[in-house]
Amino acid sequence: MKKRSVFLSTALVLACLLPSVTQASAQTGPKVIQRSLILNTYDHDRVWPDPKKEPKYHTPAWTPNNLNLDFMLEGPLVAGGQLSLQFFKPDGKPWVSTLCNTPELGVGEVGEAKCEDIHETKSIAQTGMFPFKIQLKNELMGTHQDLFKGRLKVGKYTSKYNKTVEHFIDEDWRLPLAYVALDKTSDENSPPLIAYFWFRGRNLHHGSQHAFLYFNGQQVGATDSTTTGAANEILTRNANLEPLDPKKDYSYALWSFHFSTVRGYALNPFSLDITRIHNLSMNNGVYEIKVLRQGKLSRVAKFTVNNGQIVAPGSVEKDGRNNDRILIPAEVKGDLDGAIDPNAWKTEVYYGNPGPLTSGVFGK
Repeated sequence: MKKRSVFLSTALVLACLLPSVTQASAQTGPKVIQRSLILNTYDHDRVWPDPKKEPKYHTPAWTPNNLNLDFMLEGPLVAGGQLSLQFFKPDGKPWVSTLCNTPELGVGEVGEAKCEDIHETKSIAQTGMFPFKIQLKNELMGTHQDLFKGRLKVGKYTSKYNKTVEHFIDEDWRLPLAYVALDKTSDENSPPLIAYFWFRGRNLHHGSQHAFLYFNGQQVGATDSTTTGAANEILTRNANLEPLDPKKDYSYALWSFHFSTVRGYALNPFSLDITRIHNLSMNNGVYEIKVLRQGKLSRVAKFTVNNGQIVAPGSVEKDGRNNDRILIPAEVKGDLDGAIDPNAWKTEVYYGNPGPLTSGVFGK
């Protein structure tokens, strides 16, 4: 696979005139930003075998969580479109669907789709693999296409509170996925490096996790001090109640690690204290990120800078700040994530969508 890159060189003052990393000009239609799909369950204690009749009480059941029925897309997305999110039962029969707001987007423009709530009368007691898809219809254009197809791996456990039954989505495939980006929103002339990692479990607190960046064996960045960076939890996808068995806690959290002293490039180097700034565009080679969780090594990830550019081994997707977020592999270290499935990504990555953009990162 040909590797793509994010431009960093200080010589590229006119970088805004160059082609996008994602080669949007070759894109003929909208695409779902797979990284933005983060679904969850919502628990109920009753089901409706017949929506017109009284429910069956004291029956553990679930629906997709309405707080997570949103995702991002990259255009073009023309007027007249209607997005929908459709779920199916494990046997393939239709279960529930919901309409989503459908933004108009230009080529390469990023927007968000928020779907309508799913009512509890659609709750189901079954677990297993639940297929779903994101569909786009456009009456004006006479088109009807599936933008994304995936599946939810739903299980259940006994909670430690009243021993109720709770449901979860197994997403261990997220744990070996890391991302790096240059935050051009905070400083377009000298964008700082940001790294993103997923973690499993509830024992995540502000100040308990820090990342350290190494180049040629020397530390060049860290987030353990406000003068050099910051570490923040930006998204939590908890299972509803804490499980009786901690090994069955399928809660996940996404953290960002902001290296303020590591910059992608410096279009105006006189605006920076060059004695304390590490310029990626001037230092080709292999970089290593190490993350401590509660003082223990939890993640290790590497990326390469070549010809002043971050090499992208796989997918590059826009984020909500219009930065290019580059997928890199992460090693899960230690036991703080619980009893995880280290091979889940091979079949379940991005809800069952392994492909060239991930195989290029992790190998075959």
